[in-house]
Amino acid sequence: MEVSEKQSLLSAAPPLSKARSLAVKSTPAAARSTAPAVTWQDYVHVLLMESGNVARAAIHGTKDGQLLGCTEDLCLSQEQVANLVRGFEDCTHLRTEGVQVGSETFTLTRVTDHRIMVGRDACTGGGCVIYRCDSCLIAAVYEDGNHPGGCYTLVTRLGDFLVERGY
Repeated sequence: MEVSEKQSLLSAAPPLSKARSLAVKSTPAAARSTAPAVTWQDYVHVLLMESGNVARAAIHGTKDGQLLGCTEDLCLSQEQVANLVRGFEDCTHLRTEGVQVGSETFTLTRVTDHRIMVGRDACTGGGCVIYRCDSCLIAAVYEDGNHPGGCYTLVTRLGDFLVERGY
């Protein structure tokens, strides 16, 4: 997918049906027929995975841990999602127990602005970036061959985009 196509995907209607129906009402009929439908799965695969900077990713609801979109090899349990959401308010338990993302545990290296959490695995060289929006949680894992800064930038840009749109 070309860069311009990815940018148009980001500028399309938000992924949730309620927000999409609001956007449809305010969009002229001619524009509605050409606007692509964006799903949570599109955000995971098109924006995160196709970059090459993310090895695995998932988006879950923050209130109930519901899976919204993921790669085949990463899915967080409801308990993991709740634990991560709590960790943004008080990260003491994550500093001692580690950040659990799927089947992997990472050492918590920082929490920024109660929105961004970064973890690292010193043995493998991989790590994770987690972004907490108001209604969803984005979790991305990078491996040793991936650049940590690229993963961080993608996740924070997607998170900022979703927060700006009320998610």
